[in-house]
Amino acid sequence: MKLICEPASIAGIPLLAIYPDGVQRAPIVFILHGFGGGKLDGLELAYRFASRGLFAVAFDAPHHGERSDGAFEAFDDPQRCDYHVESGFDRYMFMHRVVVETGRDLAALLDHFSRDARVAIDRCGVTGISMGAFSTFYAAANEPRVAAAAPIIGLPAFAERWEDALLEASTYVQWRDQLDAARPAFQRDTRFVQSIDPMQKLRDFYPRPLFMLCGDQDTHQPKVYSLHLYRQLLPVYAAQPERLLMKIYDGGRPQRHRGDDGRCGRVVRQGSGKLIAGAAAYRGGAGECLKQERWRQSLRPRPIRCDPGRSMPRTAADGGAGQASAWLRWPDRAAGSR
Repeated sequence: MKLICEPASIAGIPLLAIYPDGVQRAPIVFILHGFGGGKLDGLELAYRFASRGLFAVAFDAPHHGERSDGAFEAFDDPQRCDYHVESGFDRYMFMHRVVVETGRDLAALLDHFSRDARVAIDRCGVTGISMGAFSTFYAAANEPRVAAAAPIIGLPAFAERWEDALLEASTYVQWRDQLDAARPAFQRDTRFVQSIDPMQKLRDFYPRPLFMLCGDQDTHQPKVYSLHLYRQLLPVYAAQPERLLMKIYDGGRPQRHRGDDGRCGRVVRQGSGKLIAGAAAYRGGAGECLKQERWRQSLRPRPIRCDPGRSMPRTAADGGAGQASAWLRWPDRAAGSR
């Protein structure tokens, strides 16, 4: 299969689109990168999706990649920070603003690709890692055109996490005076994260597929917040439980789609590949596709361990993409029968 890698700028958003040559009405998947990263971080995952028939798009988030504007420099300057520099709170709040801006970018790109004959915009999946996972949760809660979501190493409880971090910081004697002085800032920022928090809105994501992937020892985005959402959604998805999945992998968090040793990153790419490739079926005759036992069996992630000192077999690393090829044919048959 010949794949096309097409750089473009749409509505001022630099992106890479990777897709099979001659494709028509392919499912589209957006790949959202982590904080400080860029669209090139999603290149390998985009290739995996495109090699299975999807139209994959990776783009630079605001203030990242080709859109870099020096915004990150402020976080090392105490004179330009609202909070103690070592707390990382200014950086963390900035990330949330990028998440909201990314949601606007995604809406603009969906508008653009809705007029593109190569794409079936009603079969749209979103996946992202770290900040990209925050953006994936946010998009799932606010963008009705998202047909499936696979956030990787992120969390959905923006407000709860922020309030927990503030409470923890208040116990540090060395930060107490500066936090007291910053009270207007954290009251303002608390109102902001509460206003954008996707946690409750995600109840309305049903019956669209949601697959959450977490690292067991991830201290940046602790799994407990995703577990809270998973518990909340279990009764919501009770009639179609195969559309709600959560997987906790050994180890911590992969960096830009690669783990500290490269293996953990391959595992989460496998998992996101399963759900997003399956999203091709969701709105393109999803009722028929999701009734098939093969779909339900394929969605279950295999228990692959990231054992230190062992390399992952290539068959395991590529398993999700390999299984996806069958799913991608179903929507076309289903669509043709309508």
